[in-house]
Amino acid sequence: MRNVLLAILFMTSIASCSIAPELVSLSEAPDAPDISTKWKKYEQFNWDRIEMISVDDKFIGPLYWGGAVKMEPGQHLITVKMSFNRGLGTGPFEAQVALRPVLLPAQHYVLNGSVEGVEVTVWVEDAATGVRVGESQSGQWRDMPRQETSTPIFIPIKK
Repeated sequence: MRNVLLAILFMTSIASCSIAPELVSLSEAPDAPDISTKWKKYEQFNWDRIEMISVDDKFIGPLYWGGAVKMEPGQHLITVKMSFNRGLGTGPFEAQVALRPVLLPAQHYVLNGSVEGVEVTVWVEDAATGVRVGESQSGQWRDMPRQETSTPIFIPIKK
């Protein structure tokens, strides 16, 4: 009984942990603008995630659980991936697009997107006003690649 209670306590403590958003800084300027990624969960198997892959051809790594990238003001080439799921057994899917927003000093921006049929549309918007910055870009979604490796199964053999 004691082991069961310890296991329940351990599981609830892990489930209550929150993951802090990451901040990637490509600029040390105090008035550098930033763009936040987005993670929207509607239901258990219904979610959207929009993340940056690279800025000006510099890989910045995945910001899976939210985060922001600070960069110099001006125009940038930003490669964005939107992945989404629409129910158990129907995904996940992904699309990549390239955006070219012009960022102003000391502004906060957020990535946003939508899925219509087979098209994913992504854009950058001002976090305070919701006004789009630059043009939105669209791409066709595809199935996300599955992990190619399998998990080994160990079967104990008694002698």
